[in-house]
Amino acid sequence: MNTEAQVQFGVGALVQYKHEPLILAIRRAYDSDFNAGEWELVYGRKKQFEGLEEAIRREAREELGLVDLEIRKMLRLWHFYRGVVEARAEILGVTFLCRTSQRVFQLSSEHTEFRWVSPQDALNLIRVDGIQCDIKTFLEHGDKLLCTATDTTSKWKVY
Repeated sequence: MNTEAQVQFGVGALVQYKHEPLILAIRRAYDSDFNAGEWELVYGRKKQFEGLEEAIRREAREELGLVDLEIRKMLRLWHFYRGVVEARAEILGVTFLCRTSQRVFQLSSEHTEFRWVSPQDALNLIRVDGIQCDIKTFLEHGDKLLCTATDTTSKWKVY
């Protein structure tokens, strides 16, 4: 039996609005196969041979039509099972702290609604523990995070 991990890699973005102290929350479609109707941040899965920054930019573009995305820092590494605990459902991922000046979005069929909310209001809106952890990490550490995103396909710049 092969016991080596065969996990998918996920990417996420806690997106701040550049001009106000707000973050973006999006609601999953009610017919979604996972967390239907739940509020979340921007998340998706990395494709084979795709860099981390490339993956989160693609996900933001596909899900929201978001083209103005400044990737600032790595917020948190995470691990979870999308549904049952089995190899094909295991995901290891990273959430980035990002910014945008884009205020309005064109949602894909994966989402039904978006809101700009304060981080504290996001904690009240979002019920998924792992996503709340991203927001709590942002509230606790914010701009004091040490890792700065600088082309994650080749390196991390640490201060």
